[in-house]
Amino acid sequence: MDTFRNLNEAQRKAVLTAEGPLLVVAGPGTGKTMTIVRRIEHLIDEGIRPENILAVTFTNRAAREMRERLEAPPGRRERRPFIGTVHSLGLRILSEALTFPFVVYNREDQRELLRRILKGGSGRGRTPVDRVAESISRIKNLIETPGDELRMIYERYNTALSENSALDFEDLILKPLDLLRDGDTLERFREEFKYILVDEYQDINPAQRQFFRLLSGSDGNICAVGDPDQAIYGFRGADVVNFLRFEDDFRGVRRITLTENYRSTATVLNASGSMIRNNIRRLEKEVVSVREDGVPITVISVPDEKSEGEIIVGEIERRIGGTSHYKLIRSGVREAPSGDAYGFSDFAVIFRTNAQAGAIEGVFMDSGIPCQVVGGTDPVGSRGLNCMLSWLRVIMCPWDDLALYRVAAMPPSGVNRGVLREAGAYARDKGVSLYEAMREGPVEGSEFVSMIDRLHGLKDTLPIDELLREIPDAGGLKKDRGEKAGGFLCFLNDLAAEYGELKPPSGIRRFMDELSIMTPADGFDPRAEAVTLMTMHMAKGLEFRVVFIAGVEGGLVPYTFKEVDMEEERRLFYVAMTRAKDELFILHARERFLYGQRLIQGPSPFLREIPQGFTKERIIPDRVKRRKEKDKQGGLF
Repeated sequence: MDTFRNLNEAQRKAVLTAEGPLLVVAGPGTGKTMTIVRRIEHLIDEGIRPENILAVTFTNRAAREMRERLEAPPGRRERRPFIGTVHSLGLRILSEALTFPFVVYNREDQRELLRRILKGGSGRGRTPVDRVAESISRIKNLIETPGDELRMIYERYNTALSENSALDFEDLILKPLDLLRDGDTLERFREEFKYILVDEYQDINPAQRQFFRLLSGSDGNICAVGDPDQAIYGFRGADVVNFLRFEDDFRGVRRITLTENYRSTATVLNASGSMIRNNIRRLEKEVVSVREDGVPITVISVPDEKSEGEIIVGEIERRIGGTSHYKLIRSGVREAPSGDAYGFSDFAVIFRTNAQAGAIEGVFMDSGIPCQVVGGTDPVGSRGLNCMLSWLRVIMCPWDDLALYRVAAMPPSGVNRGVLREAGAYARDKGVSLYEAMREGPVEGSEFVSMIDRLHGLKDTLPIDELLREIPDAGGLKKDRGEKAGGFLCFLNDLAAEYGELKPPSGIRRFMDELSIMTPADGFDPRAEAVTLMTMHMAKGLEFRVVFIAGVEGGLVPYTFKEVDMEEERRLFYVAMTRAKDELFILHARERFLYGQRLIQGPSPFLREIPQGFTKERIIPDRVKRRKEKDKQGGLF
């Protein structure tokens, strides 16, 4: 294979520097994913065994993209590098090192466990459960000790996890970190992963930093790739300082900077660069576009959030060419247009917070333009994921009380809630699992228990893709003919097909693990012929021909509804701007209904940091307010 095809000089150096610690500073659109893939190919060409190469990505979506790009060497298709997220790596280490079975609790499982500990708090909006869950996650990510106020809940939570043989997301780093402190275990995994590549290194937290330092060793073959100007996950415990300290953590570090941007026009790149240079905690670099200037950035002042959505829809319709392409979509044609014509997937609407999504999505629905909302509170994706995971956990282990209660309470199982309460009381009284209580107690011999027994018996004989067809239509997803439900089921079937060839129950376990570590960002479907609506955080790593950044107002950008790091807020806006390939629109509303109140705020202060030569402004006048009919009539006489 031609490993060095289409590489510039800096990319070529990054590919060839195989031994020792390497720091690759990669600005937006500079081809870092291609560089990582070519580096892996080069290592294999040099005789490194594929299974000795580890590549860590920030999202499962990025891992899949990297695996698809990587060409399998001839005769070695059965041996591949490990490419996955840091959580999937932790899961791999735990699965190989631990001798007892365990389950991974996702965020909803974590919150359900905390609800039981806190005795409630399941109402709408941000509840005490949400705040406690975030605090626990942050403590684990920062490897800190909880304060007096949280210590008892923290201890009860971890005890409950142990009693259920469960690990939460953060444990997928902390537990392997503990295992690697054992000399024999560390040597085993250092021998396995001799060459380590870590993407998005600027977004690692202290626990992950310790994990990679331990796994690699101070002079190991570790390549960290990232951009401190795109560090945006401080709320998860990540700190840009971890990237800036890489050269202190490892000996003999070589640094290579990728500065040629192949994505954005020079206008977008220069405007965003002028803004981000106001940050202090960064590595100075000059990212240069290989493209021409392109059109100016359009900054639009709109009256309110409804006008904002209407302007965006209007601009999309103008580029699509009226509604002709939409009519094709409605008639069943799902392919993107050919040539330079625009398709719906060429557009993205990016905003600071999920609370902005509803108003924009509503305008899209009224217009008939298809859209996909990534992350947020998508009821189909979250419901479907939790339903499927719960059923699989019950099939693998009927004694998983949390999962069993969930599937028993949802259609079509339809176990009466009163019966469930009786069974729960019986289980506590007898010291048995909920499953045992339902076999012995109030619902002994019921159709539900028989169904669980039958499915449990199939786990050792049916591959995962066939087992999925046996699982009841939990939550009515299979009957739901909506586009979101259909897309989610297609995703499940595609994923199951990947593990269908594995011998049961190994394929089921691998499938469950994949679902357990999914994040909201993994909900993005690049194949969907639809406009993408997403937060700035979800947009990381993506690119679109035309980008609309909505709600660029003081209070939202930067976000001031809670204490924030102003430099991180600027980096977040920088990430949003640099998703644009050809055109960038920035919109700000003169008033906005948000969080139950009507807000009147000016444009974001970050807009003043963009030189005027890169932008053009439009002002949409206020709506003409219609008077009541009787007032009109009174005016006639």
